[in-house]
Amino acid sequence: MEWKLTLKRTTYMQWLISYMPVFFISMASLILIFFMILFKVSENESLNANKLYARQVQQTIDTTFRLSEQLVVQEVISDDKLKQFLTSAEMPGTLEMFEMSEKIRQLIFTTPLVDSIYLYRENDRSVFGANGMFTLDSFGDRDFIQDALDGKVIGWSDARKFKEFQGNSSAEKDVVSLAREVPGFTGHHALIMINVQVSAIPTWLKSTIDSDISEFLLKDKLHNDLLASRKEPSLEKSPSVAIKSSYTGWVLLSQLRNKHLFQQLSLFTYLWFSLAVLAMMLGMFWMRHSIRRNYRPIQSILDQIHEGYGQRPGNELDFIQSALHTYAEESRHYQSQKSETLFQRRQAAVNDLLSGDRVLQGSLWQAEKQALECPIEEETLSVVVVEIDRYHEFKAEYNPKDQSLLKFVITNVAKECAEQNGFPTLSAWVGDHQLGILVFIESKHDAWEESIRGFCEQLRLWVESQLAFTISCAYGPEMAIEAVHLSYKSAQERLGYKMVLGNNRLLNMTEILAVSADTETLFYEDVRKVRKIVIDFRGGRGEWLPALTEVFSAIRARCPQREDIRSFMTYMQIQFTRDMMELPGDIQVYWKSHVLPRMMELIEQSELLGEFEGRWVQLLQAAETHIGQMKEHRHERELVSRIREYIAEHYMDYDLSLTTVSDHFHIPAKKLSRIFKEEYGEKFVDVVALTRMERAKELLEQSDEPVQEIANRVGYYHSISFIQAFKKLTGVTPGQFRLQIRQ
Repeated sequence: MEWKLTLKRTTYMQWLISYMPVFFISMASLILIFFMILFKVSENESLNANKLYARQVQQTIDTTFRLSEQLVVQEVISDDKLKQFLTSAEMPGTLEMFEMSEKIRQLIFTTPLVDSIYLYRENDRSVFGANGMFTLDSFGDRDFIQDALDGKVIGWSDARKFKEFQGNSSAEKDVVSLAREVPGFTGHHALIMINVQVSAIPTWLKSTIDSDISEFLLKDKLHNDLLASRKEPSLEKSPSVAIKSSYTGWVLLSQLRNKHLFQQLSLFTYLWFSLAVLAMMLGMFWMRHSIRRNYRPIQSILDQIHEGYGQRPGNELDFIQSALHTYAEESRHYQSQKSETLFQRRQAAVNDLLSGDRVLQGSLWQAEKQALECPIEEETLSVVVVEIDRYHEFKAEYNPKDQSLLKFVITNVAKECAEQNGFPTLSAWVGDHQLGILVFIESKHDAWEESIRGFCEQLRLWVESQLAFTISCAYGPEMAIEAVHLSYKSAQERLGYKMVLGNNRLLNMTEILAVSADTETLFYEDVRKVRKIVIDFRGGRGEWLPALTEVFSAIRARCPQREDIRSFMTYMQIQFTRDMMELPGDIQVYWKSHVLPRMMELIEQSELLGEFEGRWVQLLQAAETHIGQMKEHRHERELVSRIREYIAEHYMDYDLSLTTVSDHFHIPAKKLSRIFKEEYGEKFVDVVALTRMERAKELLEQSDEPVQEIANRVGYYHSISFIQAFKKLTGVTPGQFRLQIRQ
């Protein structure tokens, strides 16, 4: 024994040590590959962050320059004196010039980046700025103004030289400029010139952004560097990001400051990756060597098997494993098949007994019990039917697999509760939502009915507290085995009263007898009430709702069974549908597509009378409102059509107006105008004018009648009014229209 243990440990250690180098080499390779991937991801994220940051910088530049432009233009056109200077040729007075200069200086001071602002008017070719008023010929920046007038300057200019006074070259500045035509003015040109000093842009940008993250170059359309900074040559030759502004036309170039560090790390990573690949190849060679060495003992065993059996399978280890697996599977399959067969036989036997298809008694019943492995001595029994409440919600909430699991839980819990109350049972699901339970009763069990009620209440309370749904129960009278189907039928009849008495309860005969009445009376007394309800509903009278409430109260007082209630509701639905099919086609379509399917769904799925009543009333109220709106809309559409015909017949009347038409049709003018606009999307007066103009076009094209006579024939007393209306609708006068047609 000690020798076997030592041998086992020695073999284990040999295998462990032989594969250990492969493990370490593989792990080291995976770690290196992981860090390489991590580095590439970090590099890509850094480049993406730089790209987003560059876009933010570009948006900041565009927003600032656009804001400066909008602020200057808005202030100029909102200032009365500056606006008057641009729109008139008058010379402003000394005081006015001083106030205008102060206004421009204040505007320069409050507007970001702006170095100078001056205004130009073409009336007298005058220029006005913070330093006074000049003629265009004496102004130092006249060439730029002339280029703007000729359309050579679009948007912000490239970097250029600017001087306000001629001959003073020392006062020149590098600026970018915007020549903006004053909006809203007509006639001669009026321009607003805005200059931003180039040297101010990098100072402002440095105070706005964190330049330690990235390097930037800002190029105008002539590739001038507007930031006037010394950057690495690689930034201009191969930038990471190049973004062109749609507003200024300038291009922002950007790259990370640590780009060379990423390149060095990338080279180092590729070197280590090569070493990792080499290490993995060495590991594969070592693993192959170890496998061959460790396989020798197994080979020796297989050789002995070959000598003993005289044949060698294709794959010895798979053969051994397959044999063991086959044996285990056959054993499990036999046990499973036996259990499934017994379960299915019990299910079939219970269903046959409950349906009455098989009558078992005496020796036949004894043989069936032995076949079902059911050691039950009792000869009388009662049937308990358990029904899942709101089964349509149960199916919608759970998938088929969960439904089967929950039904299995209810079956097992029912068996345990019955055993606790001293009853052996056999059970089977007799429908999608009903569990039938055969409860066997001892011959000396005098209080069996009380015990069954206790069993049903125990099961009901357990489901209510442990599961997310509820059940209702009913049981039939004690019967012999050959009459068990009668007990099942009685239990089903008791469950039929659930629709009135409610869910989640035990339906016993005592409670049912106390509230139920003759169900035949239900149909004879309430059929005539249903007919009156349908007639009132169809006529749009509100009397149908109290009558319907009275019918439901009568049903609730009689406590009929579920199938009787559904039959009555189906009759009511048929009556409603038959009357609705006598109404116009659009109402029939609405009823068939929206109301009728919902009615059928309520009849099929509703389990409680109160719940059904509320939803039925809501459905009818919504349908009544919608049908009323459809009837009103149809009446208005017919009325508008008649009005259009009236206009076509009386368009030549001078007095044709909204008032005369409303008087003719006995409808208020405001209402007529509203429904006319809603139906055709046009005003009443526009339709009258369009009708008259169409007739006028025909007369102008087909006759040589004078315009005055044509105006009278289409309802205009004065030709001037006719000509104005004709030109408004067609864009030309009647005479011009006739000339165009004949040419």
